[in-house]
Amino acid sequence: MSKKWLGALIGIWIVAVVCGITYFNIVKDKGIKTVDADGVNREEKAKEKVIIYIPGTDNGGLVKKDENIEESQSKRDKSAKVVAKVIEVLQNEGFLENKDITILNLYFSGDTAYVDLSPQGKEMDDNSRKNLLNIYSIVNSLTELGNVSKVKILINGKDGSKNLSKFYNRNISI
Repeated sequence: MSKKWLGALIGIWIVAVVCGITYFNIVKDKGIKTVDADGVNREEKAKEKVIIYIPGTDNGGLVKKDENIEESQSKRDKSAKVVAKVIEVLQNEGFLENKDITILNLYFSGDTAYVDLSPQGKEMDDNSRKNLLNIYSIVNSLTELGNVSKVKILINGKDGSKNLSKFYNRNISI
C-alpha cells in the first residue's frame, strides 16, 4: 500500500472518530443547561406538556390542569410520569393526606392500564366523594393520553375492597 493511500485512510478514520464523538455529545446533551447567579451549571431535562385532572376546590368535579413532565421514550414511561405527577399534585393540593404514595408498577393489557400503588394508596379505598375524585383524577389523566380506555388501580399488587375493586373508564362529567 502506498503512503498516499495509507495517509488518506488514516485521515478518513480520524474524521469518522471526530464525527462520532461530536454526534455522541450532541445526542447525550439533550438537556437544557442554565447557569445560576453563582456560576454553577444546572442541567434540566427536556419537558413535554400534558393535561391532568384534579378535583376542583369545591369537590364538585374535576378541572383540567396543564403540567410539564420530563420527555418520555415509551408509552409506559409517559403514563407512569403522568400518574406520578397527578399523585404529586393531589398531595401538594391536600387532596391526598399521605405523602408516601408511590407507583410500584404500571403495565398494560390491551387498552387497560394497571396502576400498582404502594400500600399507602389504600387511603383512596373508601366510598367517599373525595377519594372517588382522586381516583378519577388518575383515570382521566391516563385516558387523556389516548392509548388507554380503562384503568385498574391496585394496592401492592392486590385489589382493594371498595373503590379500588373495579375497573374505571374515563368520566369527565363526574
